[in-house]
Amino acid sequence: MGARQHVLDAQGRRAVGRDLADLPSVLKRIADDFDHEKGESLNRITAWAFTNQLKERMLAHARGTHDGSVDLLITGCEVSLWVGEQFASDLHNAFPQLKVVTISSNKILAQLGQAFPQPQTGFCFNETSYKLANSPVMLITHSGGTFATLNIANLLKGYTKHIFCVTSEWDTQVARAVRAGPPGKVKQSFDLASYVFITFCGCRPAEPCSLSVVATHELLTLLLLYLIHYVRYFHGVELTKAAGGQYELETIRELSMLGRDSLRALETITAPEVQGAADADADADADADADVADAAKGF
Repeated sequence: MGARQHVLDAQGRRAVGRDLADLPSVLKRIADDFDHEKGESLNRITAWAFTNQLKERMLAHARGTHDGSVDLLITGCEVSLWVGEQFASDLHNAFPQLKVVTISSNKILAQLGQAFPQPQTGFCFNETSYKLANSPVMLITHSGGTFATLNIANLLKGYTKHIFCVTSEWDTQVARAVRAGPPGKVKQSFDLASYVFITFCGCRPAEPCSLSVVATHELLTLLLLYLIHYVRYFHGVELTKAAGGQYELETIRELSMLGRDSLRALETITAPEVQGAADADADADADADADVADAAKGF
């Protein structure tokens, strides 16, 4: 049993190691996908659609016509939810007037997807807590098949048609559910609307997760930079201040430079010689642990 466990541990380390080694290339691909100088992409088209939804919300605040509904609902499970909470925090810092809400997909499903809603003991959320009429929604699921997130992709179509998702590939289950649109919708022969963000990670079963979380965080960071640049550059100080923003274009340039520097730093950290030394240390630790376990069993 000890030898078998040792083999499984080694395989698990290799899977995690592959994910870590792939960090620079995957993150560079996401960054290139958001680079306007390298042409348009589906992520940029989706970012444009997402930004226009939030722009309309900002204009409603500025004109005093806002209906009190949530400006952005972010949902997911476990690490996807935690990355979403960080994005919500950053978005709130940029635009404090926007009402950004993060809720677990499980809680939404339990509260809005049941004939008898389950009380959310200890949490300030029930079926009447928030108005979600026509609110933009962001679903975050790397696999695209997380049970609760996938189910509310359909459930929330009864509240809004502005549902976006962040997932690993274009053809995941949640991406197909989002692209299908509201029930009964007749698909147009040509539709420029895009509501799916992809991280280009593909299937990543390694535990603990690393690449999938970092890639999601990178994509959301680039989306935030796209949003704040669009609002400030194309709509000026007035709309920025109407949403509570106080940043300047120079701030966006500095953040973009830091993002590029972090990619270069990742290339150094995940270089083969660095990873080789780390793997050798991990193998030595695993061998030592196996020897201790076998000795204990023998005793």
